Amino acid sequence: MRVEWLRPSAGVRRALAVAILLVLVAALASGWRYASARRAAAVPREVPYALGDLEGVTADGVQWRFPSGAPRPTVLIYASPTCGHCRAELERWAAAAAMRPDLLARVDVVVIAPGAVAETTTLVPPGLVARHVADGGGRIARALALRAVPFEVFVAPDGTALEQAVGETGVDVILARVARLVGSAG
Repeated sequence: MRVEWLRPSAGVRRALAVAILLVLVAALASGWRYASARRAAAVPREVPYALGDLEGVTADGVQWRFPSGAPRPTVLIYASPTCGHCRAELERWAAAAAMRPDLLARVDVVVIAPGAVAETTTLVPPGLVARHVADGGGRIARALALRAVPFEVFVAPDGTALEQAVGETGVDVILARVARLVGSAG
């Protein structure tokens, strides 16, 4: 005996096949997004490494090049104007500068941000003495192998990146890293 009413019609079978296909596509797409998110959070390089030439435009419209050959260590902070974590981290840098102005005066702090120079200057809080550099084309981000912000690189006077950090830290951590950087510069 055949029961025809249990068998779905061709239209229902087609709709079910399309639904299954859409679920599979969505599952694959979310898997790829998850894998790329895990890669994005990874620290780009092992330190120490030689930092190549970087170029940008400063807030006063001057072409900026790094390394400049200056005899001082440098801290490069890559931050985004739209990132709340970046703003919070830069506030911690300002607090560190207020706590230990003698230590922060021994390093050059460069805040690099994507976009126009005007966005970069509004990113740095009062109390933090820093050069503002715009990375309009993203060349600096690519050179640093940037995957997440805020991103900090602690660079010796010879252009060697000695330490790097991704994400928010604390004032004490910032001061300890700067002290190590200053100590390594002799």
